[in-house]
Amino acid sequence: MTPEELLNPTPDIIKAARLAVGLTQEQAAELVRLHNRNRWSEYERGARAPDWPRWTLFLLLTGQHPKARLIDR
Repeated sequence: MTPEELLNPTPDIIKAARLAVGLTQEQAAELVRLHNRNRWSEYERGARAPDWPRWTLFLLLTGQHPKARLIDR
């Protein structure tokens, strides 16, 4: 993932990241605490873009962030 894709992911990148970890759109929305469960679908259709913190959270929680990872304490 390029720095640009990290900051501004395309709908295809968002969908591929979700599918890579085997989540439904609803599960992805729940994972990052989206109140509107249809919002993830909007991300994948390009109707909306995820904000940077939420997208980063998704990548971290699913182990897909290219430069950082969560560690257990």
